[in-house]
Amino acid sequence: MPFTAILSNTLIALGIAFSIIFPMKAPAYFASGEFKKYDWRVKVDPQKPKGENEYDVIIIGSGLGGLTCGSLLSKRGYKVLVLEQHYRVGGYCSSFQRRGFVFNTSVEDVSGLWEKGPLTYLLRELGLKKEDLFVRNKTKYIFKDREIDIPNELEDFLNLLSDLFPDEKEKIHQFFAGAKKAYEECPTLIKNQDEGYHIVINSNADPSLAPEGKASVTLITFANYDDFPERETEEYLKKKKEFAEELIKKSEKVIPDLSKYIIVQDAATPKTFERYTLMPEGAIYSFDQSIGVKRPYFKTPIKGLYLAGASTFPGGGIEAVVISGMICPNDICNWEVERP
Repeated sequence: MPFTAILSNTLIALGIAFSIIFPMKAPAYFASGEFKKYDWRVKVDPQKPKGENEYDVIIIGSGLGGLTCGSLLSKRGYKVLVLEQHYRVGGYCSSFQRRGFVFNTSVEDVSGLWEKGPLTYLLRELGLKKEDLFVRNKTKYIFKDREIDIPNELEDFLNLLSDLFPDEKEKIHQFFAGAKKAYEECPTLIKNQDEGYHIVINSNADPSLAPEGKASVTLITFANYDDFPERETEEYLKKKKEFAEELIKKSEKVIPDLSKYIIVQDAATPKTFERYTLMPEGAIYSFDQSIGVKRPYFKTPIKGLYLAGASTFPGGGIEAVVISGMICPNDICNWEVERP
């Protein structure tokens, strides 16, 4: 295994271990070097009487970071106003309906649901149970023309990896021994690594997302913003149609004759995401997530202005965005938060 891969895995394992031991303050600890230079504190009294249009906290944007922050503060007694330019909340973590079928917009799986994971803490404080909201299903990878079904149990997963990479067996077990509690749960997915697309069978996780006997399927792949002409032009609609047809054609290698059974079809491009979320160029993870890319932290030079979401520390993805949304209310509460 290359040194860079070993170093990366080691850092991940250390980060996981730190978050397990100090789950509430771990993210803020790693950000401390940045936010200490903005060492302001806002005193907000949730018990103070307020008028109809007076609020303790105003949140701009109802993405998952904003909703996490708002829900926690509201649960703790603060009066919160959430402002959103779209008619649906959730940002990229949303869905839409077409003729009885429900499709997800971009989220295909969720992590952070282990015993001391950030989503678990969030749900507990809000009085919710993950068993009522999430479903564990199987994931399939297609890699070098080989179909690999990912087991739900960690031990079976380790055995599978050891069979696939026998020379790395010892290192695989060493790594997962330190990261065991962070083993992620995945919904129904088929990830074709050879051709760069994912298939999400939504109705396998929740049959109510499609009429009886039918299925709701989402195909996801990467797309370049600049490859698409201006929205609402004939050229754009033609390009979007061609792009969708090509993706369906690729997917038929996994789901034969898929195109023959389509009842409802819709397509989205980076410009679609930009329209509905106002994220520049429709970037799902916001800034580049490469090592060395510096993201804004949760405190700013403006007293009372916090930042949360995929554009901030620690990054994009459901788990990371929820962490960013938890940091802000915890700081407002001066980190005097009882563990649920």
